[in-house]
Amino acid sequence: MDLFELFLKHSPTALDTFAPNEKCVVLVRLSRTGKIVAARTETPYSNLLDRYDYFHGNTVGIIIRNGENLYLGWTDEKRIHIQDDLIVSQIITTQMPSDEGRPQSEFEHRINETNRKHEARKLLDGIVSRSFVYNILQGVADKTNILGLPRGVQLSEQSKYVVYSVADNWISNDKYGDFTALIKRCSQNIAAGDTILTVQRVVPERTWGSPYRAWNNVRGRGDANRTHDCAVSDCTLYPVNLVETDKPERHVKYESRYKPVVKGESEWREVKQRADTFDYELKHGRIPAEDIRNVEYYEVPGDKHVYVSVKKTDTNWRREEEYIREPRANFELWSDEYTNLTFMNSVWLEAVICSKNLGGWRVGGTSVDYAYAIQYLKTAIDYVRKREAEEQKCIDAVDRNITLDPSWPVMLSEWKLKNNVHRITPYQAKRFVKAQTAGK
Repeated sequence: MDLFELFLKHSPTALDTFAPNEKCVVLVRLSRTGKIVAARTETPYSNLLDRYDYFHGNTVGIIIRNGENLYLGWTDEKRIHIQDDLIVSQIITTQMPSDEGRPQSEFEHRINETNRKHEARKLLDGIVSRSFVYNILQGVADKTNILGLPRGVQLSEQSKYVVYSVADNWISNDKYGDFTALIKRCSQNIAAGDTILTVQRVVPERTWGSPYRAWNNVRGRGDANRTHDCAVSDCTLYPVNLVETDKPERHVKYESRYKPVVKGESEWREVKQRADTFDYELKHGRIPAEDIRNVEYYEVPGDKHVYVSVKKTDTNWRREEEYIREPRANFELWSDEYTNLTFMNSVWLEAVICSKNLGGWRVGGTSVDYAYAIQYLKTAIDYVRKREAEEQKCIDAVDRNITLDPSWPVMLSEWKLKNNVHRITPYQAKRFVKAQTAGK
């Protein structure tokens, strides 16, 4: 809390962010959810994240600003519980109907009644907490000159002196999709040379025994365990050093006759499995030929393995002289551990930042929130804007009218994805301009 107060004191930007008007009252919390996402301490070599309680994360603070004067006070975390906005304009409660014609069991009735009572207590607790905060602010207005309001002004009612502003109601914008969908699109054509942003620190997994053993070589290539002394830093830009794709796998889908245990007519159900398993079971009679139909073979693309080059740390302990070239190793990153920025653009990232629509983004096996994501969004948009400045120079050298459209970075990303173009050169800029002008 002391750090937050110093932050407001010494940063004009922070002051204008948390108290945007010359005269205002703002409620703040150190954490929106009361949780923080961090590496799982029980299994430090699993690269899994977990959610932990944020110390004083749910404490509600009251900021009062009057010109250059700022006042900050903290409420009792055990007594004041406000999960959303201080201002509640409308409360809508709905009751989900049970299945028509099906009476609720005693267990279902007990669960529904428990949930109803919990929601009622939560609502009442929020109302009492808000009433307490309003009383504090009204006392400040009546007994002090901190706000400088005329006598008799009620903060619980809007007037020419009191205007409500609901800051938590962010603009919802799904025009470009959520962040998870954008990450998936940008990673489809990943290739060597692409720039990726790591979203967690990654170390080699250790199952059991010595980390130098071959069975602990989860992140490396080949039989030699060269990644035992490597690690990938968090929130860091890396160039992709190598992408390997597994061979396609033959699969099969068919309809199988399902025979119910009790009396009744059999039905056909679709089944999908590996082709070699299906062929073996069909050959040895484990699948009766008369119980299958509409057999169709198809190929499933192989999985991609993305590697970055990282420095080895303990390779020189037996040598007296230094290496001429720094020892490095290819370290594999999995799809939820990075974001490919090669096809990303600033318009998409700005939309995600404004809407906070992460789409259930998961990192390290855990669903992360906006507070975790914002540092990666900031790093990503800073890099992307620098790259777009260079791309704009190449495009403007061909036709300056293209970049007059504010959405030109989106058009460029769509063109790059469609044509699998990873870097804009003068030649690729000419192709892009030709495609845009031909479409008009």
